[in-house]
Amino acid sequence: FFFLDARRLQDHREQNGSAETSTELDPLKKHKQLYTTLLKDFSHISKPDKAQYDSLAVVNVSPSVVPNPYLPSFRIFSYNISGTPYRPGDLGETGGTQSDSNDSNHSLASGRHLGDHVDRDTVCNGEDSGNSTWLCRLSSPWHSSPESPSRINTLWTPLGFAQYYLPNMTGTEKRPPKWKLEYLTFSPSRLHPAAAEAGAGAQFHYPIPLKQLPRSLRNATRKKSKFAPYRMADLTITSWAGLARRLGKSKHEKLRGLFKQYMYMGAGEER
Repeated sequence: FFFLDARRLQDHREQNGSAETSTELDPLKKHKQLYTTLLKDFSHISKPDKAQYDSLAVVNVSPSVVPNPYLPSFRIFSYNISGTPYRPGDLGETGGTQSDSNDSNHSLASGRHLGDHVDRDTVCNGEDSGNSTWLCRLSSPWHSSPESPSRINTLWTPLGFAQYYLPNMTGTEKRPPKWKLEYLTFSPSRLHPAAAEAGAGAQFHYPIPLKQLPRSLRNATRKKSKFAPYRMADLTITSWAGLARRLGKSKHEKLRGLFKQYMYMGAGEER
């Protein structure tokens, strides 16, 4: 995963002369360079009390399905199916409640455009301007709210995912290769009903069906697991930012190693 930040569009423009020449996340870079670039970006994520999430977006890179050069993988996502539907305001609406105490920008971002962080008068006008680039074509209105499903855990918020892969692609028609759990984003405690809800287990919606979990994770008392290194509460932007902050610190060497291993599973650069 990585982040897109609208506030950095102008920075890229000034550093590269044109946004078209930016190679920060060039897919042709070598694996080590990409991994290093991501960690560098993660180390710059602001602390929770200073972070602004209105212009931040999370991009999840899907795993490889075709085994070239990676092992085939896929993800199963779980979503929050309870709560009140989020209804975004009409274009031009302002306001909003301050429901996220860690978000320093609590109001709906209205009347803004994707390119508002660009000095259009200077950059996008004149004969020598880059007004033909995508940077000067960001004219669609956009809105951001701390109450949206991407910011707080509410109806339709992604709660987490489990990633499965084929560690061995050899097999026969009678005994085909089997998919195995590679890792999941959940904390093990969130895979089962809380102790107080044990009697109401029939009403609990398991985020991952028990039969799809390894035996070690079917135990409701399990607090840690090699399959759950991230232990994320959900997949909101704030949770992704929290994981990025951990990966951005060199003291989390083991977590970094797993992150790199998951990036290049089967490609010979897991370490």
